Amino acid sequence: MEKYYYDVRGVLNDTCIEPCKVKDNGIMIGSCKCQECEHCIESSSPKDMWENWIKCSKLKEARGQ
Repeated sequence: MEKYYYDVRGVLNDTCIEPCKVKDNGIMIGSCKCQECEHCIESSSPKDMWENWIKCSKLKEARGQ
């Protein structure tokens, strides 16, 4: 499973901007709640704010593809 580099905005790249269409409840792809999801397999370390990626078993559905 490939890493998906998700989009972020903000001074410290701390605001995820792509909504998850699987959960469809306001969770953004890459957010803390996203990374706690049962479909999130792996994610970048929160300490490394320049590496924003996740591995999600439902990524295509989450992105609406």
